[in-house]
Amino acid sequence: MPHLPDQSSASPPSILTRIAAAVVFVIGLGLSIFVSVILFGVILVGGLILGAVVWWKTRDLRKALRQAQGQFQDEARARQGQSRPEDFRRPRSDPDSHTFEGEYTVEPDENRSSKS
Repeated sequence: MPHLPDQSSASPPSILTRIAAAVVFVIGLGLSIFVSVILFGVILVGGLILGAVVWWKTRDLRKALRQAQGQFQDEARARQGQSRPEDFRRPRSDPDSHTFEGEYTVEPDENRSSKS
């Protein structure tokens, strides 16, 4: 069994040793924070660049998907005998008119009794 020095016989560290340890600790802490910030910045910029490249490279694909979706919806409406929503829009004949699209009046329902 190896002989370990007795802790009671060891002298406490001097003030110079404590100051040197504190300086080394502060420098190490500062360097680790500095490296962490730089690494975070590199990862952030790299992620933004990668995202921009993917977005740029897939723009034609997104455009083709939107067109295909519109064609699919038109075909589905044609199969069901429905018209496109644009077919129901009509321009207003008099721009100064006080009638707005979508106005309606509520008329009393003749089927309901007046006992409400």
